[in-house]
Amino acid sequence: MTFSLPHIHSFQVAAAGLSMGKAGVEASLEIGRTGLCQKRKFAEIRLKRRFSLKADIDKYQQNTALEYSETFGHSQYVNNPSAIHAYSELLVICYNQYGKRSDVKYMMQHCLASLPTFSTLPLHCTCRQVVDVDDFINGIKRAFELLGYRVYEVSLKDKSSDDELLSQLSLIDTAQLKLALSVNALAVELINKLPQLATIPFYTYLVDHPIHLLPRFYGTKAKLLCVDKEHVTFLSQLGIQAQFWPHAVCDTELSAEYVPFSQKKGILFPASFTDESAHFAEINKVAPNIAAKLTDANVRSISDVLRMLGFMQSGISPSVQLNDQIVTFLRRCDLYLRGRDRNTLIKECHQAGLALTIVGSNWDKTHQYDSHYYLPAVPFTELKNLISNSRFVLHHSPGFEQGQHERVVYPLARGTSVLSSATRYLFESYGSDNGVAFYNSMAELKQISVSVSEGHYSSWINNANSIIERNETWRSRIAML
Repeated sequence: MTFSLPHIHSFQVAAAGLSMGKAGVEASLEIGRTGLCQKRKFAEIRLKRRFSLKADIDKYQQNTALEYSETFGHSQYVNNPSAIHAYSELLVICYNQYGKRSDVKYMMQHCLASLPTFSTLPLHCTCRQVVDVDDFINGIKRAFELLGYRVYEVSLKDKSSDDELLSQLSLIDTAQLKLALSVNALAVELINKLPQLATIPFYTYLVDHPIHLLPRFYGTKAKLLCVDKEHVTFLSQLGIQAQFWPHAVCDTELSAEYVPFSQKKGILFPASFTDESAHFAEINKVAPNIAAKLTDANVRSISDVLRMLGFMQSGISPSVQLNDQIVTFLRRCDLYLRGRDRNTLIKECHQAGLALTIVGSNWDKTHQYDSHYYLPAVPFTELKNLISNSRFVLHHSPGFEQGQHERVVYPLARGTSVLSSATRYLFESYGSDNGVAFYNSMAELKQISVSVSEGHYSSWINNANSIIERNETWRSRIAML
């Protein structure tokens, strides 16, 4: 039997989970004894993020903590029951108490702005080692300032209570407040806590698929900015306001002096290790029929899985309800698909004799190929230097088939060409000979990387520079709002 979703806009939570009949309907999922989390009974609720540390810890229990630890590359916490609850607190502290850890930067910075006629409010948090959201927010802030907005930054680090937060925010004159902007759905709770924010647009920029952040923003009045058009389609079906807003760069990146072609060496691949087999085993326990379909190479992203379940298809009702268990299951599917394709690409490069410099976490000796050179995860500033000194950056899309990842725009802005499989959006954005070298096979990838001349390469980068300056800076993105 299948489960219809007639009230998808109210985002109901199912009362007793889902089960597969003996016939094994493809879109049915079993959430039970061996599932991603125990079967629970729920009243109809709307999933909302609350600005209370204790409430967040209660809500994001073991499975969510495990998912976050894998998403952010902290596999040492996975399958370690004694560490799960403590780690969930650290993750909550990351966006509620704004603490720090030596291995990961847990910091949120809220910004309010006011100026006669213009004002903005960026808010953000950084939880990734390779990509620094600080770099995004600083670029967005600069773009607002170039367009005449005045930006006030109010640091919320070490704020111990909601009252202290609200007291500090209340000191700012919000009479001229024009709009608000956050990253990854952080602080959307302020819309209801500060009446001034309820009367202006409150945008939040999701740098990943919305399924990973759904509990944060559902039920709020935030307007979501998405890096992929398919993310917009998914959210629109849920009745959530969303707009396409692909990754961009600060205009200052374009002014960086390029490293000469003769000094650029090798192919850089920023990627952390993901244990695809562990994810697949859990998926197979819950829904072996879905797991079997995930082995098909044509199933490339979480959007493909959502379509299997009836989402993002005109005239078709989803066959499951989006409850906590299903959201957790979908997150795991996404992590599996990313890890599967990333690991396959690395293996195929090894087999083709194409050496990569891989920078990222969790690459122990058992997962390494001797033809590749491995570096640990580094701060984003150092990663940008590695990008500048590489001849190519190999781009593996994390399911952004109709959008753009920062691994495309940052290298091009810094004078480094990008190697990428052909996706429609990237080809429409850059075309041929404009910095992104598209390949359809490993043989093509190898041929491009070893045969490009200095003159041809320089032409690519000059063309790319013009495209980035015209279309792919944060100033261009703000003009889209």
